[in-house]
Amino acid sequence: MTWEEIGRTDVVSRLRELLAKYGDAQEVPNGNAAALVDQLESATDGELFKMVDEDLGIL
Repeated sequence: MTWEEIGRTDVVSRLRELLAKYGDAQEVPNGNAAALVDQLESATDGELFKMVDEDLGIL
């Protein structure tokens, strides 16, 4: 694995942990949990950080 793949794996793993701790995938609006999981798994690190920043109102 490359360093980028390792980092990406860590990010996806951490996001899954947060989802397990703070919310159930079945609680996703419009019942679109599968699409959200696909989006999270295919996102780049930059896209994930941007999404978090936007959700927290930082950007």
